[in-house]
This record gives sequence, structure tokens and C-alpha cells, in this order.
Amino acid sequence: MKASFYIVVKKAQEKPSRKRTAVRATDADWQDFWEDLAARPEIRDAWRQKPCVLKGIAPADALTLDALSAAVDADPSTLDDAARVAHGATQGWTNVALDDDARPSRRLRASSSSASVLLNHGGVAFPALLGGACRAALDAFEQPVGLNVYLTGEDVAKAAPAHTDRQEVFVVQCGGAKRWRVFAPPHPPLRPGALPAPLSLRQNLRHPSCLTFWGFSTLTNACNLVANVRTFHLFLNSHSRRNPHA
Repeated sequence: MKASFYIVVKKAQEKPSRKRTAVRATDADWQDFWEDLAARPEIRDAWRQKPCVLKGIAPADALTLDALSAAVDADPSTLDDAARVAHGATQGWTNVALDDDARPSRRLRASSSSASVLLNHGGVAFPALLGGACRAALDAFEQPVGLNVYLTGEDVAKAAPAHTDRQEVFVVQCGGAKRWRVFAPPHPPLRPGALPAPLSLRQNLRHPSCLTFWGFSTLTNACNLVANVRTFHLFLNSHSRRNPHA
């Protein structure tokens, strides 16, 4: 057994594989990230009170486009619950079908060139990529969590229309940058076509940074701070109103 092992290693050194391996954050990386985030006084003070931006703290390879593309090609059913985010002056937020293409990764990229693509239930759809992120957040906050992935093309002006999120939200920017405008919680919740006010935060969120807020209205634009780069982020939400620091 040992002889066979060393022969294999030697051959690999002589003829290295050209196959590109998609990097990703490990479960341990996510555990460290969420435990650190849950312990931060900034999160304790901001919980249900105000938006909070923490720069440069997200895992370096939280999610890459290569890893996401490889995952959808390996299992095309992961796109069954995916949709493009459509919006207009009065219609608000509407999910529509992705573009057609025989290869799932091309379908994903083509659809995101004209609008944001929303991949729901990321921990379930991509257990190898994002299951560890969900488990680590559940352990750190001791609250139910859900995770979505948003992929937006470099030429998309508006990543998402103004809308209200009625739960605690953690945005982890994984690639490129997005311009976020976060507004005070509206009463009643924001209606389609309504303009939120007042403005609580205006922030260009770059990888690897994190934004958190609860119950606020948001308006998101793709932000070409890096030319010709798709921007994508993880959107993790917690459905409990209890402050884990209380």
C-alpha cells in the first residue's frame, strides 16, 4: 500500500493536473466567522436598531463563481428553485424564469447578465458549498436561519428593487461590489412603487465585507467598482426577534 501511494504522488508531481479546482471556505472557516460575528459588540448594539457594516471580515473564499458554476453543472436540479429578479415602477419584486441553455452554468451566467439571479435555500441546494455556513450560523446565534445567493451581472444597473426585509439580515459580499441604500423601517411595510425614507445607510459593500440589519427597507444597485466583474453575495436571514446577546 505504501509503495503504491508514493508511486501515485510521484506521477502527479511529474505531470501535474491542469484541472482547475474551485476553492471555497471550509466549515471551520464559517464556524470561526459566525462565532466572531456573534460575539462582536457592534452586532449586539445594532441588533434591531440600526444597520451595521463590518469590513474585511468575511471568509476569503466564502463563495466563488467557479465553485458555484461547478456545483450547478454537477447537479442541474440546483437551478429548479432559481429565478431572475424582475421589477418595474409599479410591479415591485417579481421572480421570473431563467434563460434557457443546455449547460446549467451558462444558463446561470446568461440570466445574471440582464438581472440578479436569486438562488433560494442555498444550504439545501448546495450542501457541500453552503451547508456548513448555515450550520455554523445556527450554532453561533442559536436561531433558525435561511440562506439565499444573489448573482448580478456587471451591466445590471439595479440589483433589486426597494423592498422590506422583516427579519435580521446578514449580507456577506463574496465577489465584486454592490451599492446598498438602507432606509428606516417603514410603517406599514413598503408597498410596490413607494419610495422609502429616511435614509439610514449608503454603503458600497466590497468583498470580503458584511452588512447586517433588521426590518429595514433596502434598495440595491450593482456597483462596477471593479470593471467586468459579476457581483454576488450571500443573504443569510434569522427569523427570531430575540437578541442573542441579551
